[in-house]
Amino acid sequence: MNLEMMELERKILSSKEGRRLAQISLAVDFVYGKDVLYTRYMHSLEVANCSQIMSASISKSIGIDVDPKHVARIVALLHDIGHTAFSHAGEVALNDHTLKASGGSVFFDGNANNYTRIRKSKILKGSTNEDYILASLCKHPESLYEDQEKILKIVDREIKNDSLYLRENGFKLRNNLKQTLQCLIMDTADEVCYIISDLTDALNILSLDELKVMMSELPVKYRNKFMEATKGKNIFKTHLQTFFMKFATNFTISEDGQLVTIDKDIEELRITLAALNKKYIINNKKILDIREKNGVILDTVFGFLFDFENRKITFPSQFYRKRFLDAKSKEEKIKAIRDMSGSFTDKGIVDFYNKIKNIKE
Repeated sequence: MNLEMMELERKILSSKEGRRLAQISLAVDFVYGKDVLYTRYMHSLEVANCSQIMSASISKSIGIDVDPKHVARIVALLHDIGHTAFSHAGEVALNDHTLKASGGSVFFDGNANNYTRIRKSKILKGSTNEDYILASLCKHPESLYEDQEKILKIVDREIKNDSLYLRENGFKLRNNLKQTLQCLIMDTADEVCYIISDLTDALNILSLDELKVMMSELPVKYRNKFMEATKGKNIFKTHLQTFFMKFATNFTISEDGQLVTIDKDIEELRITLAALNKKYIINNKKILDIREKNGVILDTVFGFLFDFENRKITFPSQFYRKRFLDAKSKEEKIKAIRDMSGSFTDKGIVDFYNKIKNIKE
């Protein structure tokens, strides 16, 4: 990693946009206390580490540096900048309320919110790799709120440049890549880190006996090792880190331009763990109960804010209050509220909910 990218990483982590991720939970609210849940900030750091490991491993496997611009960590650190309160649950709820308020003409999209927040923060301004980083982050440029044509051209150019780079360095690539190399890597690193973070959070949600039952459903080759590790939480955490490295170093690039796995047994384990996480953790009653409570908060806050035609609404942000008041049309007012709502943290939306919940209709 060169000095320019090191400085950019420091800038991201210390920025307002970076720091707000420490107040947004990865999966559920902070109800379990100080040791429990992964935040988007922690997750972004882990995806950055995983992307860097994956880049080094893939580079070794094909004999070509797949991160010549040294941006693997930067792309990963920025990939969740656009998350709103309660992560994906907040994204779904905000999109539903935005569509309803606008009659379907305005929507909320996490990837679009990513781009908007990065552009407005000017965090990439002056970077020699700004276009490549944006191309690696904008997975769905057609869904952006702004600059669609511009970003589509950048994404197309950077994908072609990556494809050409591989061919010029002797890699037999049959078709052009579908995404930039670092977009492919970041996306997969994201999946790997979710598996590990869900299992780590499981230690605070499941008993060791419940965890043992969960591990009993693993493929035979790995079952005994994982069940042995359920003797203690610290033992299990150490075991997880061993397999984190196995997962992260189990990828290479195919001639079709896709990331493919090397060891099929390791990949079977990764896929099985992801399915078990959903069965035992994501769909755990404790988690579902918390999400139900969070859903009430989301619906109450978004319902209140989007009901601006029928009530005088309170604004948690003076910046967005001014933007709302300056808006010349209902659609522009909806966009102002959407963007303001997209900036909530978990604590921010809970505080606002407590402020408005007793306001009379």
